[in-house]
Amino acid sequence: MDRGDLNLPDINWNSTSIQGNKVNSGINKRLLDMIHNCHMEQTVTFPTRLDNTLDLFLTNRPSLINRCSPLPGISDHDAVFIETSAAAKRGKPVKRKIHLWKRADNEKLKKECLEFQQQFLDKYTIQSSIAEMWLDISTALTNILDSSVPSKMTTSRFSQPWITKEIKALSRRKKRCFNRVKSSNRSRDKKKYQHLKSATKTACKKAYNDYLTNIISPDCTSNPKRFWSFINSKNKDSSGTSCKHVWPVLKNIRVQTAEEEGMTSTMKHYNCHYYATVSVNELVFFNHHL
Repeated sequence: MDRGDLNLPDINWNSTSIQGNKVNSGINKRLLDMIHNCHMEQTVTFPTRLDNTLDLFLTNRPSLINRCSPLPGISDHDAVFIETSAAAKRGKPVKRKIHLWKRADNEKLKKECLEFQQQFLDKYTIQSSIAEMWLDISTALTNILDSSVPSKMTTSRFSQPWITKEIKALSRRKKRCFNRVKSSNRSRDKKKYQHLKSATKTACKKAYNDYLTNIISPDCTSNPKRFWSFINSKNKDSSGTSCKHVWPVLKNIRVQTAEEEGMTSTMKHYNCHYYATVSVNELVFFNHHL
């Protein structure tokens, strides 16, 4: 699906023909050819500005369009209302490997790297193939990493970084209780499920706030990357609100923690000249409304 204000008044969309010369005919023809080659259909058949259909909606699945009608716009164009049967699929987080560097065997890592260095120098010369050498280096380093640094795979269910072991246990208890309610339909099980649901929600909220507080604690000035990586991860382009709209606000924030009132601005690295002071709780509240 694609949509937009293309400002091509010469095209008659009822007959898909070019009538008029207000715009270069080559542009009109190129658009019609593209729509034909992509097997798409233009669904807006009514005028959106005066007598011209300028705002278009293209789709290769016209059977999914339930309604296409004009609405009063805030400019000189009418708005196009589209109702479809399409539903966006929300994919589960992909499992990925996490290396546990705190449990790494640094001595073994250093020893194997030195051994590989000597083997590499003995094996290759200046005439050796670069592709072959690079393949040997990448394979060896991967093997050294796997043998010296323990790792684990992330779960697809608990992907948020603030989820703790206690929350995972509560969530599993809640899920088991929910299955029990479906099979028994007893009021006692329903009350227990509601209690576990409330407890899990409260625990998640507390863990999330604690996680956010730790990010913007005094560590924020010495290592601001973690804080701004989190802010960037809150991008909501898919739901219509982009993080780029709050950057001007965030760049003027100086975080004031409960432990240190006169904390140095987190944004000195960004050469801002004006700073607003906010508390941790205020920033948590602000984050909930991004």
